[in-house]
Amino acid sequence: MKMHKTSRTFLAGAAALVLVGCQDLVVENLNAPDRTRALTSANDVETLIVSSWRDYWNRLHNTTTAFNVMPLVADELTATYANDAALELSSEPRPFFNNNPIATPHGTTRFHWESMYRAISSATDGIQAIEGGLRMPGDSPEARDLNTTRAWAYAKWVQSLAMGHLAQSHDQAFIIDEFVDLENDEIPLQPWETVREAAIDGMLQAIDTMMARPFVTPASWQPTRTYTSAQLAAIGHGHIVRWLVYGARTPAERTATDWNRVIHHLDRALTEDYQIDLESGNITSGLYSRAQNTGTFAAWADYKLIGAADISGRYGDWLEAPLSERDRFTIQTPDRRITGPTPDSDGAYFRWRPNNIMVAQRGLYHHSHYKWYKHVMQHGSPTTISTTGYAPLMTVDEMNLIRAEAYYHLGRLEEAAQLGNITRTRDRDIRGVIYPGLPPLTANGVPQSADCTPRLDGRNCATLLEALMYERMIEMSVTDAWRAYHDSRGWGRLPDGTFLHMPVSARELEASGLPVYSFGGVGGEGAAVCQFAFCR
Repeated sequence: MKMHKTSRTFLAGAAALVLVGCQDLVVENLNAPDRTRALTSANDVETLIVSSWRDYWNRLHNTTTAFNVMPLVADELTATYANDAALELSSEPRPFFNNNPIATPHGTTRFHWESMYRAISSATDGIQAIEGGLRMPGDSPEARDLNTTRAWAYAKWVQSLAMGHLAQSHDQAFIIDEFVDLENDEIPLQPWETVREAAIDGMLQAIDTMMARPFVTPASWQPTRTYTSAQLAAIGHGHIVRWLVYGARTPAERTATDWNRVIHHLDRALTEDYQIDLESGNITSGLYSRAQNTGTFAAWADYKLIGAADISGRYGDWLEAPLSERDRFTIQTPDRRITGPTPDSDGAYFRWRPNNIMVAQRGLYHHSHYKWYKHVMQHGSPTTISTTGYAPLMTVDEMNLIRAEAYYHLGRLEEAAQLGNITRTRDRDIRGVIYPGLPPLTANGVPQSADCTPRLDGRNCATLLEALMYERMIEMSVTDAWRAYHDSRGWGRLPDGTFLHMPVSARELEASGLPVYSFGGVGGEGAAVCQFAFCR
C-alpha cells in the first residue's frame, strides 16, 4: 500500500490547521496563514513545533475515543456507558474490531491515526524549516544558534514519540520524517516492528543532539514546567524502554524481548518522575475526570485490576461464577492502596462507593464498588479532579518495575524481587494516617500466609512474575489511556478475542482502493488468548 493523495494533503497542511485541543475532528482554518508563509516565520515554526506535543498529549489524556475506550478494553477500568463503542469493545466475549468507516469503533483507530500523524507533520515541518536555514530568535548569535538546536531536537523528540505510539497501537504505519518528500516519494506501509525501530532511531538522534548542546525548554512548551535537555533525553530513553517492552503483542513476544537492550536504555532513563501541571483553561485531563467522577458517565476500577488483592475468597468466587452472575463485591485486603482498614473505606489509590449507577442489563460483570481516586487523594479537591495538581506521564517506579521484569527473564530473581519490593513494601498515607506496606517478595514470589496478596486466581499466593505484574498494573493505573492496554498484551492478561492492535483506519484503506481489514474476536486473527484464570 502506498500513501494516497488525501494523506499527503493532510500531512503537508499541518501548518495551516487549527489546533483543536480535545476535539477528534481536524478542522481546516481558512483564515490561517498559508503553509509557505507559516514556515518562514521563526515564531510560527516554534508554535507549530510546540503544538505537536499537544496533539500527542490529547490522544493520551483528552480525547473521548481514547479515554472512554482503551482503559475498558484493558480491563483497567470498567463501565456500562456505550459512548465511542466502549461497551461494545469491552464486553465479553470480546468482539471483532469493526473497522467499517461508519461503525462507531472505527473512531478509535481513525482519530488515533490522524492525531499522531498531525503531531508528526507539525514536528517534521518544523525540522524541515530549520534544516532549510530558518533560525530561532535570540539576543545574540550564540543564543539564536542554541535556540535553533533546541527547537530541532524537541521537534525530533515529539516526532519520535508519535511514531512510537503508532507502532505500539497499529499493526502497520507510514514512516514519515524530514527525509520524506510527500509530493514525489512512494511511501509504503511498514510493519509495526519496522516503525518502532524508526521511532527508536529518531529518538536517539534527538537524544544525541540534546546531550551535545545542553538547553532548557520554556515553561510554555509543556505546561508550566521547564525541562533540561538531559531530562528530555532521559525521558526519551524511558519511551524507548516502553516501546521495546510494551510493544510485545503476546507473552511469547514479551519473553523474547531483548532484555539486555532494555536494560541499556533503563540505565539512561529518568531518575525523577516526568509529570506536567494541570491547569484549568490550559491543559486538563478528560481521563482523570472519567476515572474519578461518580456521576452517570463514569468509569470504575475493574475487578480484574484490583480483585487480586482480595484475601476473603470472594474474588475467586467471582471468577468462578458464570459471566452473567458476576456482581460487585467488597474486597478484604491488607493492601492499603486498594482499601483502608475496612473493605468499604478509602485506600491510598482507590475508594469504595455503595452505588455505581450502572445499567444491569448491560452486564453485571461490568459493575464495581471501587473508584480509582489516586489523583484526588494526592492533591485534595474532588471538585478539580482533572484541572489541578500534577499528572505523571512516566515514573521512576515504572522504570524500576520494568527492570524487575527484565531481571526476572534474565534469571536474576533476587534482584527482581528487590525491585518489586520498592513499591510493594512502601508505607501508605491515607489522609494523614500512615499504614505499612506488604511483606516483601522473595525469589519465589509472595510469601505463603493466610493473608497473602495478590492472588491472581483469587485462591493462591502469586508467583514472582505475577506479583510484579500486579505491582505494575496497580502503580501505573490511569497513567494514560493506552499504557495498560499496551502492557497487558505482553502479560497475556487481555480476555480472549481482544484485538492485539488496531488496523489502519478504514478511511485510509478505502481511499487507497484497498480492502478494509481488522482484528479480534474469539479465535480470530490478531486476537488475544488469555493466559490467566482472571481473564478467561
